[in-house]
Amino acid sequence: AWKGLGFGTLIVVVGVTFGQSASLATIRADSPYELYNVEPAQPGLRVMIKTMEELGNLAVGNPQDASITIQGTPDSVIGWAVRDFHDVTFVDRADATVDSVMVITPTENTDPTLGSSYVGQDRTIVQAWLPRDLTLPDFLKWVLYRSAPPPASEQRVILWVREDIYRLASDEPDVHP
Repeated sequence: AWKGLGFGTLIVVVGVTFGQSASLATIRADSPYELYNVEPAQPGLRVMIKTMEELGNLAVGNPQDASITIQGTPDSVIGWAVRDFHDVTFVDRADATVDSVMVITPTENTDPTLGSSYVGQDRTIVQAWLPRDLTLPDFLKWVLYRSAPPPASEQRVILWVREDIYRLASDEPDVHP
């Protein structure tokens, strides 16, 4: 009887593990509540990179050749995301000396004084969550359904586009900055 119970438990555990793995890979790949994916890149990052490529193509004729200034460090998520772009400059502070086609700043810097007039839109690029300080019912909901109460901290940035390029992009039907 014990062998049968052990074998039955093993079959159930293998089935649940396989189901959770397949679900993580296909359904919840950008969920911060997953155990092996606690800081996933969000769809907003992919949309922002696609927008930057479209604007680069519109501005200079090549998706990766437009000038980009990033307030941050090259070892960040943004630094990794723009690894294919050729003209990227990282700065500590976005100020009036910045005159790139696109500028990326943290959302805390909501109105930077840049060298030209820019139009900006914010995006969530990373969400993070760790299963700390959960009550027993919340822990069980997390284990079974991969849902939990907030907070899931998030990193947001603003993509600033020079206004002349933005006006060109708003006339194009396929470009949505």
